[in-house]
Amino acid sequence: MANNEGYARLSNGLWRNTKIRKIARKDPQALADWIMAISFCSDKLSDGHLTEDDMLFSLGFDEESIGRLVGLGLLDQDDDGWTIHGYLDLQNSKADVEKSKEDARQRKPPQEHRNHRGHAVTRDRNRCHM
Repeated sequence: MANNEGYARLSNGLWRNTKIRKIARKDPQALADWIMAISFCSDKLSDGHLTEDDMLFSLGFDEESIGRLVGLGLLDQDDDGWTIHGYLDLQNSKADVEKSKEDARQRKPPQEHRNHRGHAVTRDRNRCHM
């Protein structure tokens, strides 16, 4: 998969959310794990879905950590893993990111390059003009 130079969003009001404040006080590691999971899902364009392999091997969570995230209402268990609760309320979906990239690619003017003989070559998507 290509490197997704982007970012995940946290609401400016996250610090005011009573549920989050309670979690931060009671279980700061769970809050850190939740933020790492959000970043992972944004990077992998998974729409907030996490598989068992994602959780155990990519993120390095153990079963106890996963259970705490579910118990705190930060993750929802589904048929084939977990989904970050409310992920798509704040994050861009995979379809949105791909559409934005395609729109940007369409707006980008053709690039001029030099071939091995120093001649200008314009690359317009899949065609080359000399």
